[in-house]
Amino acid sequence: MAERFRPRADTRPSGDALGTDFEYGFGRWLVRSEWIRSRFQLPIGSGSAADTTLTASSGFVEGRVQILPRWSFGMRGERLTFSDVTGTLRGGVPTPWDAPVSRAEATLGFRLSRRVDVRGGWQQNWRSAGRVHNRGFPAVAALFWF
Repeated sequence: MAERFRPRADTRPSGDALGTDFEYGFGRWLVRSEWIRSRFQLPIGSGSAADTTLTASSGFVEGRVQILPRWSFGMRGERLTFSDVTGTLRGGVPTPWDAPVSRAEATLGFRLSRRVDVRGGWQQNWRSAGRVHNRGFPAVAALFWF
């Protein structure tokens, strides 16, 4: 009879995160960036006493320029990466627990009124694994300031 998975008594996942952000505006320009690193310790029922530690890092840089009083143009670049895990597949060779993703976006914005902006553009995504490695999407947003 196959042994069923039995979680250890201390099966609560734990983790921590570290992040920073930056914003600077000058004249018609606005520049923003952010970086976050998360670490999780998960009790995986592998029979070992040690928890499996997974990490993920994410960051972006974006810039926006006011072209005319009502028109703006913005660009953004992002990256999401994951740590490696070692398991029983592939002879115990460390492999990423998910595929890293890179993303770029460009938008054109129009201010309808003092409190309403609309933006439209294109977002392109790249991923090194999975069925789809490269895909783009239209990006549309409406911002209501209150």
